[in-house]
Amino acid sequence: MRLRRLLAVALVLAAGAGRAADMTTGRFDLGRSGFTAEKLAPPLALLWQFTTGEDKSYSSLPLVVGNRVFYCSLGNVYSLDAETGEVLWQFETRFVIRATPFYHDGKLFVCTARGELMVLDAADECEARLLNLIEAQGGLSSDPVLIGDLLYYVSDRGLVFSVNTKTYQKTDHDRFTSGPKQHVLLMDNYLLFTGTDNILYCWDHRRKRRLWSKTQGALVTPPARLDDSSVVVATRDGVRKVKLTSGNPEWVKPGITASRAAPTVAHNRIYIATRDAKILVLDPRRGDLVAETSPDWPMPTNDGVTIADTDLYVGTIDGNIYCLDAATLAARWYYRCDPMVTVGNEAPKYQVAFPPLVANGCLLAATTQGSLFCFRADAVDVGKPRLYLPQIATTAVDKSPWAQALYDDELRSAMREEAEAAAEDDEEPEIPVEAEQPKLPGKQPTFRFETYLYDEGSGVDLEHIRVTWDGQPYVHELIEAKHDNYLMVVWLIKPNSDGARQILANGDHTLSLTVPDFKGNLVKRDFTFTIDNSLPPLEPLKPKVEPQMGPPGAPGAGPEAPPAAP
Repeated sequence: MRLRRLLAVALVLAAGAGRAADMTTGRFDLGRSGFTAEKLAPPLALLWQFTTGEDKSYSSLPLVVGNRVFYCSLGNVYSLDAETGEVLWQFETRFVIRATPFYHDGKLFVCTARGELMVLDAADECEARLLNLIEAQGGLSSDPVLIGDLLYYVSDRGLVFSVNTKTYQKTDHDRFTSGPKQHVLLMDNYLLFTGTDNILYCWDHRRKRRLWSKTQGALVTPPARLDDSSVVVATRDGVRKVKLTSGNPEWVKPGITASRAAPTVAHNRIYIATRDAKILVLDPRRGDLVAETSPDWPMPTNDGVTIADTDLYVGTIDGNIYCLDAATLAARWYYRCDPMVTVGNEAPKYQVAFPPLVANGCLLAATTQGSLFCFRADAVDVGKPRLYLPQIATTAVDKSPWAQALYDDELRSAMREEAEAAAEDDEEPEIPVEAEQPKLPGKQPTFRFETYLYDEGSGVDLEHIRVTWDGQPYVHELIEAKHDNYLMVVWLIKPNSDGARQILANGDHTLSLTVPDFKGNLVKRDFTFTIDNSLPPLEPLKPKVEPQMGPPGAPGAGPEAPPAAP
């Protein structure tokens, strides 16, 4: 287990009046709206990062109660200090936990995929204490609802049962043909859920019987409460507003391929995450499209969005978190999770495992890498952005890709000074090849500068990077900063559609970058190189040759063969 904090707790400022709302159940309320009225003030910065090393493919939404974060990963329950991320206690169950825990009256109700419902003493900050263990028929993978003192669950086998939160008495009520996806929703006297058979079920908890069950389409998402008389679901081929009393659709908006996540409802709008990496905003009256994200900002997600006041938060499958204006979908802030690990052409990709959660002044998000991240607007960020793998990229004479690592002027100067200081008085300093100023031909079909960017604190502000060429602002249209992988490209020669040949001028040229983060920290790097158009065309790069292992004992090959046994 590893805990990494940016700064000591003493540097954390007071959060102010905005940190008041706990989250005690999944998606903020029993209507599963995905909305909280709490307002953060982006841009945010990383406060702490907690890493279990476990596979977060089996994690659930955390809960936030006061200064505590309750988080389940695989078969473990963690109680964390919300200010520091320190582990207060850990409780190990025997099986995977998929459902969001439920907090009520100082108790934490945790259910496992094996069908065990465990009641933990959540009031104890020092020790995990099991108060009761209740066995259910079949696994428990969906979030429950609370009615009075009764906590209602639907098991993976379709069993509807309740548990008294005071006496822990379990009562079986009914059975369906399948269990629910993700959560059970409460509206008035009714429990609603989408089954794994893609049927939407409605159950009357007063009469303890099914009211209706209706097929809504293929790959139906879990429902969300839309208003007092209807819910909304999305399918593989559209979005539906469904009447609470009958299960019949009031309207169907076809042509929308939704992700597996439940819709989010806020500000009299419906928010849908689609399989083609868009966020859509619909009018609930007829399902008309109000807004959608730009194709230039792909946001592939499997887990839907969170609305916090007027901000929309979404985590993507490529490990990014975005904060958008909930009305216009314009970007306000974004962050790459664990960038030192996930930035680079061969870096692993860890998706954000559930919709980012806003509670008590914090934004919480987890990745499948095994980390829980906590962000806050007042978290101190003094670090500067960094450049990773800067290089010049073009093509060789045979049109194969060609690239050369590029060191910035300050680093090359330091390398030369170090070599000169190490040389004896009567010796020529051995200047490393990397410290020499590169010379390149400028008669190339393409010629570009590339580098990855990352920032662990508040994230790289890609929209406000400044680029100059020989001291003059560079053409904006020739600068690309990719949000999905944080690769920046500056085209010095970009292929023309008309086939016209471009040539870089002879002489020394300096490309300068000024890269900011969202808290105003800047890094400036200058890259100087020489263009000499009298140089011959670039030869293809030699492929790396892996050593070939011959038979044991062969010269220059494998190890000597062991002596024969007597």
